[in-house]
Amino acid sequence: MERNNMSEEYFREHIAVMDVQLSSYQQAKTIRVSYEVTIDWATVKSADQFAYYIFQDASPFPALQIPKEQNLTQEEIAKTFEYHAWSANMTVINPINKLAYKSEKDALKALGENNQCSFKDGRVFFKMDRPFANEPANGTIYFESTCTINENDNKCLQGEIDLATGDKKVQDVVCWYN
Repeated sequence: MERNNMSEEYFREHIAVMDVQLSSYQQAKTIRVSYEVTIDWATVKSADQFAYYIFQDASPFPALQIPKEQNLTQEEIAKTFEYHAWSANMTVINPINKLAYKSEKDALKALGENNQCSFKDGRVFFKMDRPFANEPANGTIYFESTCTINENDNKCLQGEIDLATGDKKVQDVVCWYN
């Protein structure tokens, strides 16, 4: 909650924890929390994972100076997210209460305006960090859909909507790769 500037009230109203798993692999002991985020009509399934105990033979992350063979502190765990160390990952969620479109049907209609095919269904998601491309996740909830212009010519459209602002982009894409 703290990393996403999320209040306890927002968490209770929008987040449903589905599963918590403790596991161990060659490098660390980890916790994985699976959950659903629901904002208006949109629901996103996600999972966060982090190491809480690092084994002696684990791959080094010299910049972190994290102790091995003991439980990590909250501050040490927070450092692992910055480097995605030992598979640490947390979904960034911008805690908004209202979406720019009243329904999935309205979002599909907005994507299809002035285009050559009809968007029929889509998916809702949060963009993940792309640290090597210097693209940090911003926590915005997005809606994405594709439609086929001409299957024989391998021409499709892909549409994406920022559900917080309503900004949309539609671009030509191939329907499949050989």
